Amino acid sequence: MYKSIRNYIRIVSITVLLICVFVIGLFSVYIFAEHRLMVVLCVVLMALLSVPVSFVMSVVLAHRVTDRILEYNLDNLDTDTIYDELKPMASKFVRLEKTVERQQSDAFERQEEFRTLTESMSEGILIIDRDMKPLMCNPIAMRLLEYKFAEDAIDEPRSIIMKSVKSAFKGKHTESKIHFESRVYHLTANPVLQNNEVIGVAVIIIDETELDAIDRMRREFTANVSHELKTPLTSISGFAELMANGMVKAEDVSDFSTNIYNEAQRLIVLVNDIIRLSQIEDDSHLYETSQIDLYNVAHDVILRLEGAAARREVTLELEGESTVIEGVEQIVFEMMRNLCDNAIKYNRIGGNVIISVGISEGKRMFSVCDTGIGIPAEHQPRIFERFYRVDKSHSKEIGGTGLGLSIVKHGAEYHNAMVLLESEEEKGTKITVVFDKSDDDK
Repeated sequence: MYKSIRNYIRIVSITVLLICVFVIGLFSVYIFAEHRLMVVLCVVLMALLSVPVSFVMSVVLAHRVTDRILEYNLDNLDTDTIYDELKPMASKFVRLEKTVERQQSDAFERQEEFRTLTESMSEGILIIDRDMKPLMCNPIAMRLLEYKFAEDAIDEPRSIIMKSVKSAFKGKHTESKIHFESRVYHLTANPVLQNNEVIGVAVIIIDETELDAIDRMRREFTANVSHELKTPLTSISGFAELMANGMVKAEDVSDFSTNIYNEAQRLIVLVNDIIRLSQIEDDSHLYETSQIDLYNVAHDVILRLEGAAARREVTLELEGESTVIEGVEQIVFEMMRNLCDNAIKYNRIGGNVIISVGISEGKRMFSVCDTGIGIPAEHQPRIFERFYRVDKSHSKEIGGTGLGLSIVKHGAEYHNAMVLLESEEEKGTKITVVFDKSDDDK
């Protein structure tokens, strides 16, 4: 700007001086017509002097103009106090400044929104530029990158991430698993392309711990179902083959038929329990709810299990009062029946089972208490898992599918209820189902 003003002033100064020289020349010719040599010398001298004089004038005037302009406060420009010639440009400066401020404010707000969003995500996000510098890294990804438990360990989070990033820079889509602090993460690294050139890498890290646990439970469930189905089918097939080949004595046919019937019944019970458990877990399966009196349901359960209790010389008792809930009677009946059935099977000869129904601390509930063998403390956290048995040999002896307590657990979840377990080895077990679960109980 200073150079442009100086050049402009210099041109004007030279032009003015040349005009002056021309005027003086004409005047000299008119005055000193007889002394032409003197006139020429004066004109030449004036022309030579015009150049340095114009240069000095341009510098001085340029400094004066630019100093005045530089005094203006561009952050708070007052268009009324500046040169008239600069007012249009100053107005544009003001509009441009406001536009830039607005754009900066919008960009900052978007940046803050994006930062807040990514920091609250359970997924890790890592963006790396072509110079291997992180452009963005949220807390989850940062935690995995910073953790280092061994030098050059190929299975640590940082090594897995960097290996995936390097592979992505070669244009390859990469997926990996990261095991970190009892969690399982699924890592995806994708190259970012521009004009078919990799200019960066985007890494997404998703916590799949629950999905991994569900997948493991599914595999275990499939293996357990296969085993549980295979056992009675093998027995039925073996007994039937012996009978078909005439290898069973006439007097033993009745016993073999009884065994086949018992194994078939065991198979039917197992299949029914699997179907029932699947229905309870299936959110798309709709049950009709109604008002249920827990006391009446408990009375029906006792009537259903009186024969089984009598065979083991176990006494069934019902205490409490009428207690009504909103729910699915079929599921509540199965929950109570399974608890009572276990209480009978794992009881002592001559023991008793007490079913209590009522309201405790303002919450509707029922409980089943027995005087049986109890559950060791180390097994208690897992007894509600499918097919989990504390004593497999004893469980096989007394029967059962291993799904009873799992049905109780999922039935309680369906009714938004809570299951409480109290058990002591060789002293008995008490399981309580509380239907009015508060937020503190969740």
